[in-house]
Amino acid sequence: MPIITDQGKKLLGVQVVCLAIVWLLITPLRVLSRVLTKKRSNQTWKQMPWMEDASMFVALLLYTLMAGFALEGIIDGGIGKHTSDIPLEEASIAFRAWFICELIYGPLSAVVRTSIALLLLRLNPSRIQKRILYVCMAIVYAFTVVYFLINLLQCSPPSYFWEQFRNFDMAGRCDNPHLLPNAAIAHSVIAATSDLVISILSTYTIARSFINSPTDTTLEEKRRQGRVQTAMVVLRRNKTKVVIMIFLGLGGTAGAIMLARTRYIKILEITPDFLYRTV
Repeated sequence: MPIITDQGKKLLGVQVVCLAIVWLLITPLRVLSRVLTKKRSNQTWKQMPWMEDASMFVALLLYTLMAGFALEGIIDGGIGKHTSDIPLEEASIAFRAWFICELIYGPLSAVVRTSIALLLLRLNPSRIQKRILYVCMAIVYAFTVVYFLINLLQCSPPSYFWEQFRNFDMAGRCDNPHLLPNAAIAHSVIAATSDLVISILSTYTIARSFINSPTDTTLEEKRRQGRVQTAMVVLRRNKTKVVIMIFLGLGGTAGAIMLARTRYIKILEITPDFLYRTV
């Protein structure tokens, strides 16, 4: 079994922790929230907003698949190792894992944003907000398709990307090494912009709903309960909207992180220490 370096152990730990958080924390909380929502609303499962749940489930499967290939590249391949320490067989496994992970990354990010967009559409945004959201998602999917094709077709045949390290008789070629990093930067900018747009739209829509939400409290009840108690009623009825607004507002932070990430994308170019520096 290949020896895992310190860098490889760090990458392995990150992948294991992320998988644990997704499967042991986020997924159970999501299921629990759906069960509680169904119980409170007295809806059947068919009446529940299953489309956004389905898209998140697809995203979960894609992420698990991507993490699985990343783990293979770290454990059996040479991800996290210097070039001088990698046998050709391990290098081939590592480059195959990296290639597949890059193919999955674009559709994964698009599906996650689709789920958030579906949630936002359930909050009754205005007509112009819907148009902005549709245009935003159309651009995201257009760039996702372009980025996927650039990843897939960067070498001809595609398997030459990793087979060139162990099958020296294989005929093939790879295109401009600068094309993929530039495409990744463009994809990151589009993703960051979409995160910011969705974050602004969601915050504005929920805030408007929060302000305009009726209290269903009569004047006589207000006098009886007092102003403080009435305010508490309003807060309790809108606490869910506030929590959703906070979490969707984190999309702005995610967009900023995506922009900051672009300065490191140049390592996608195949350099002598590519597998050590790449993540």
